[in-house]
Amino acid sequence: TLYFSYQVYNATRQADHAELHVEYRFFLSQRVAMQADGRAVQIPGVEKESIGYALRLSDWPEGNYLIQVMVTDRPSGATAFREVAFRVVAPEAAARGADVGATR
Repeated sequence: TLYFSYQVYNATRQADHAELHVEYRFFLSQRVAMQADGRAVQIPGVEKESIGYALRLSDWPEGNYLIQVMVTDRPSGATAFREVAFRVVAPEAAARGADVGATR
């Protein structure tokens, strides 16, 4: 499972809440370039500035991925964008890595 969270600063507040449009895009590394992996996940009408998300990866193929996160403040039109790389490994490899880390 991939867990990530972030804070949105200076969002326009109306009626004591923000109005954000959140979009997640995933890319899989293909030797020379990154290839879009599925469709963008769009979440309109997010009202909180602290956002957390969990994504099950058990059916994803092994590989190097990139997640792009774009948040738009609907009232002002301001947009923030970030991207982060991550790697999906087989459950057996992940378990071996956890065992190695535990002995250090």
